[in-house]
This record gives sequence, structure tokens and C-alpha cells, in this order.
Amino acid sequence: MSELWREASYTIGVGVGNTITIDGEVVQESNQTVDQNDIAEVTLMKSQWIGQCVSVVPKKLYKANEIMTVIVMFPSSTDNDNLSVPLEFDMILHESPESKFSLIPGDILDNGAKIVRFQIGTLGSVSIGRRLKTYNVQKKQGLCKEYAANDSPTKCRVKEIVAKRYLQPVCDNNGTTIEPCLIPQAANLLDYLNVTGLPECIKQFDYVCMNQALSSQPDTDDPTKCPEACSKVQYRISKITHPLNIQGLTIVFLYYQDNNVEKHEEYLVFDFSSIVTAVGGSLGLFLGFSFFQCSSQIAFVALKMVQTITNKIGSRNFDRKTLTHRSV
Repeated sequence: MSELWREASYTIGVGVGNTITIDGEVVQESNQTVDQNDIAEVTLMKSQWIGQCVSVVPKKLYKANEIMTVIVMFPSSTDNDNLSVPLEFDMILHESPESKFSLIPGDILDNGAKIVRFQIGTLGSVSIGRRLKTYNVQKKQGLCKEYAANDSPTKCRVKEIVAKRYLQPVCDNNGTTIEPCLIPQAANLLDYLNVTGLPECIKQFDYVCMNQALSSQPDTDDPTKCPEACSKVQYRISKITHPLNIQGLTIVFLYYQDNNVEKHEEYLVFDFSSIVTAVGGSLGLFLGFSFFQCSSQIAFVALKMVQTITNKIGSRNFDRKTLTHRSV
């Protein structure tokens, strides 16, 4: 299975600044030391839905208008007749390095991640703006969590995937189970969690079952085990591309639009008791108006009835006087 994955995957070269990586390994030049590398961390990721990925964490903290040059290299030809040369690729921007774990299932990326698509053989420029959202109400209610730099909700969830589904796979609605086996898409996650000794999947049924177990299915258990982050960074981008006319090579210039971060904070203005109080006061006010209007209408109707009765009595007395006068 691993050999089939290797044959069906591309060799990816990624360069940041003066540092080049091939399939997740830094290619060190003879006159270059490790301290001179522009990459702090690089990982070759095997993703369930996305395929082969390279996760890169730059060492430098870039400021506004400081350009980070990213070079992406794909083979211009392939020895595998069933593997065609790609025409485009996706660059995924995310804030936390640990968000790379969302690439393992790949079907649900980490919140705030931004996908930028490029055609291979182009020169691109991407300006980036950042927006920070802070959910103070959920934080107060214990519905979110402040994660450390080496942690993320995605990292927590994939641990749950391995613990509950991958190592105890259920293959269908009838409850069919198999012994867990290794598929290439789970290699990064199992290495991180120090899970060893799993045999490779050989049967197609076993592969499909393990692939299903790795997917980001909704977890119906306690949602507080892996709560969402109380602060989320979202990206706004503006992309410009031009043809480069170099087969298999793409160069991208990334830079922040400014040093400011657009900040949105959530505050509780009305809680439930305040809403009940406000609605109750409004209802009392309207009911008071209604009763006042009703009493006014009743008084008006009563007055009209009294006037009508008085007029009728006066009219009868007048008629009697008239008849009496005529009889005399």
C-alpha cells in the first residue's frame, strides 16, 4: 500500500527564501548552516482527500510589506503512465502550525484556513490581511478554549479519531468490525501518537473501512472534549498572477498588507434575565395602555347609552303633553 501511494504521488519541492525542501526534507547547501535556514519546520503530510502535502512553518516573523518568496516545483514529466502532470495546486494559509493536522482527514479544514489556488507555471503575488475574532461570551460559558501555540482543536479532534474510530473500526451500519490496519493517509497521525505495529491494509474492504474511520465524521459525544478556540484568525487575500512560462515551476510572493490586525470582540449586552425583564416591562406598558383605552371606551359607551335613554324619556314626556293638550 505504501509503495502504491509513493507511485501515485508527486515529488514536491518547496522553497522559502534561501531554503529548499524536497518531499519534506531540507536540501542543505554546502556553504549553508542550519541557523541560516528560513524554514523552522517542514513536514510531508499524507492527506486523505487532498493527497500529498508539504507543511512549511517559516522561521522569520514577517512584518508589513516584507516579502516571503515561496517556490513550488513539480516534475515536468513522470515515469508513471497513470500519473499525469498536475496543472494547478492549492496553497492553504493557516495561523497555528498545529492546524496542519486538519490536512490528514482533509475533508474539514481548520477554522480560519484560507485556500489559494495557483496554476503551475505562473508568477503570483498575494497580499494578506488578518482579522482576529474573540468569543468572550463562549469563553465565559466554558464553550471554547484558549489553546497553546503547540495545540489546536483540530489536533485534539484527530486524536479522538484515532482513539475512538481508527483503532476500533466499525465498517458498516451492521456493526462489522475488522482488525485495524495501516493506510498511508494515517501515517503522520500514527507517528505523532507513537502508534506502531499496525500491518498494512491488503484487502480493498479493509482499506475502505479504515479510510472511512479516518474521515471527520461529526462526533456525537461530549463536545466539550475538543471545544473550538476562543480566538480565531481569518485571512483576507488579494491575488495577482502572471504567466511564468517555466514548466513545473511556480513562484509566489506573500506579504502582509499592514501590521494591524482587524479585531472583533464579542460582548454580552443582554443576558436572558435582562431580556425577560425588558419584555415583561414592555408587555406591562402595552397592557396598561390597553386597559386604559378599554376603560375609556366603556365610559364613552355608557355615557352614550345614558344620553340615548334620557333623550327617549324626554321625547315620550313631550308626546304625552302634546296628546293631553289636544284632548282638551
